[in-house]
Amino acid sequence: MSADAVLIAASYHPSLEGRRAAFLFPDEDHPGVPFSQDELRSLSPAYSRLYAVLVEAAAGVLSGKLGVPKPAAEVLAREGIVSQAHFFLDRFLRLLRLVGSRPGGAWAVLAAAAPLPEDVAEFRALAQSSLAFNQALLARQAAVLSLLVQEPPEPLADPVPTPGPSTVNYNNLLGTTLLQRMGRKLAMAGWRAASRLRPSAAAPMPAHSLAYMTEPLKNAGFYAGTLEDVRRRVSLVSSPRDSGSRGALAAALEGRGAEAAAFLSAAGGLDAGQAGRAAGALTTFLVAAFPSSLLEAGSENVRRCSAVLAPFAPGPLLIAEAGTLEPALMVAGARAAGMDVVGVQYGGHHSYMDDHVWPSELMYPDYQTYVTWGWDTRPDGESCREVRLMPLPSPWLSERGRFWRASLAKAVAADKEFDFLWFTNKVYRFPPAPSGTAVCSIDSIAEIRAMMTGLVREARARGVRILHKPYNADTTALLAKTSSELERLGAGDYASVSRLDKGLTPALVDRARVVLWDQPGTGMLECLAGGIPTMVFWPRDYYTRERAGARELVAGLERWGLIHRTVESLFRELSDFKAGPDAWLARPERLEAAARFSRAYGWADASWARIWRESLERLRPAKAAA
Repeated sequence: MSADAVLIAASYHPSLEGRRAAFLFPDEDHPGVPFSQDELRSLSPAYSRLYAVLVEAAAGVLSGKLGVPKPAAEVLAREGIVSQAHFFLDRFLRLLRLVGSRPGGAWAVLAAAAPLPEDVAEFRALAQSSLAFNQALLARQAAVLSLLVQEPPEPLADPVPTPGPSTVNYNNLLGTTLLQRMGRKLAMAGWRAASRLRPSAAAPMPAHSLAYMTEPLKNAGFYAGTLEDVRRRVSLVSSPRDSGSRGALAAALEGRGAEAAAFLSAAGGLDAGQAGRAAGALTTFLVAAFPSSLLEAGSENVRRCSAVLAPFAPGPLLIAEAGTLEPALMVAGARAAGMDVVGVQYGGHHSYMDDHVWPSELMYPDYQTYVTWGWDTRPDGESCREVRLMPLPSPWLSERGRFWRASLAKAVAADKEFDFLWFTNKVYRFPPAPSGTAVCSIDSIAEIRAMMTGLVREARARGVRILHKPYNADTTALLAKTSSELERLGAGDYASVSRLDKGLTPALVDRARVVLWDQPGTGMLECLAGGIPTMVFWPRDYYTRERAGARELVAGLERWGLIHRTVESLFRELSDFKAGPDAWLARPERLEAAARFSRAYGWADASWARIWRESLERLRPAKAAA
């Protein structure tokens, strides 16, 4: 190997200090080879088309060779193909760009050992967090580009996490005192007694992983006859890998090699020979990465899930969370049993945030109906054209709104310790698989740092006091130098919360005049529902942007001082708020803009329980509702 070869690593590692090395992904000190937001957005439709043909090929093997009913086979194939394909292709395109930045130069990819996990949730977690896992993929891909693989000075191991204090997710808590808990238990007993007095001819609907909605639905009596929790009722199995099944999967994916090669030619500028080799490497990786729980054991696991759901047939199954094995197999089990699946929204961004890839590729396509927080615009994604949209008020937002209106301890006009309680978003060390620009990966670290330091610098100059709530310890570690710079820039007018629990609490909210967000997400919707003074500092060159169909409603929030694109606008609005908080909150035009956006994307309603009961009955198949 040439002595002047540049060592290729997925990201910086201390053992590479002082060596000639290039990194695919940026950090606070190294530029990496990031893709622009426009480039990533332009790739999403092409990714979606390729996922569709690869999923179709894998589903054909599951149904034709392994006996999984076709609707269920499509669910399993999607779970076993989409994240894995995105991981391979995203990293390969970045490797290709890095090598192309120095034509004719000598390169060597550093070796790493990281086994492919059987659990798809673990695969996704490693893809977005592990240097070793990302580096092992680059070492697999080196041969496609005729690159040497070299042992690193020391293993590119991931840092051992430093144990920190346990955290609490306050998004799940709607009153936690002993009296409140006893009240909920008494209410549940009352609902159960009432359901026995008025028995329904229809069986309860099975519900799995309803996330934050579970608590309000329980409190309103839905689990006393209307819904029944089916989590953790199935014992899933694994099976040894079978060469016949893997060979059939390889043959099916090779049959779609032309589509994969066409994607690689268009996205990476490869010639036909290079694209063909890369497509072959993709097939090899997908076959190796496909979990045995979905392939060899897929038929048996689907059968077991169908058996759990059989007493509830003809359904439907309600589900919110996705991304782990049991929910995916329960969806497949429902489809195999002839039951519809009703997905339920449990967070923000849906429909109004551009390039929101995760639900378009891994959620909407699996559902026959999707319960939204108010929106009814057809989602993006090649495989989610058939889902029926059902706008309903969010149980969680509705109850959080009621909770906040009863819980705010201090009048908004009162002087408070800080002007802004500032929530900033999670930053992923590596892009999640799959992902678009609606999530914040390390690609955007330069924009994030500029936004944060610019805001704190201007706040200090104007005497504005900020209490900062970072997303979590991992994000704080990724932005360690930025965090130190914020403390220096803000001096006595800036403080950071040390305990990084998730969500808003009355104690936190009462410390500041206004809750400030870095994008219009779930937290902003919660503030609007609960009457909490809130603003969003969301520069136009930031990593996210609204979908075209949401621009009018977003513009309304900008017009009336809820969303700000510049620090000047934000601080001007804060001055107006401080001059008359009650008048600011009561301004009719501002209330109307907030109400219109909330009704479209974060619907909260005091009568949500009645609306849900009526709507759920309409979801039952006719013979089940009779």
